[in-house]
Amino acid sequence: MTFLLRFWPHALAALAVVGAVMYFSHVRYKAGYEAATAVMQQELNRERELRKAVDWKVRQDYETRIAELNSQVARARRGPAIRCVLGDPSEVREGRDTSGSAGGATGESAVRAARDIRSDIVQRGETCERLRQQLIAIKARQDSLREAHP
Repeated sequence: MTFLLRFWPHALAALAVVGAVMYFSHVRYKAGYEAATAVMQQELNRERELRKAVDWKVRQDYETRIAELNSQVARARRGPAIRCVLGDPSEVREGRDTSGSAGGATGESAVRAARDIRSDIVQRGETCERLRQQLIAIKARQDSLREAHP
């Protein structure tokens, strides 16, 4: 017991030094952690901004390309009219000049008066292509089932 009474000021000083070292070590660690967190946050923000810029550019390119494709499709659908006149062969004229009269009752060209069937042809073509793709998928499925169960 006398040993403790004799060295208690030294033990208290050592404990104070250890506490101070731990406190300042913690403060330094915390400052380093906050600095590293700030740097990581800056990197994260920079990455987000870069990703936004890239996404915006990709979206702009995509929308531009879609607009071009829609325009091309619209032009292809509009194209020159396809008209079909059933009747007397003398009523059918050259396709490049339909402005004159071909002998209609009202003086109008029979070709010009005929209904434009381009949209019908395009629609039938799209239906045929869709059905063709379905048939290809069905055939592939049948082939895979045959291979699985010989």
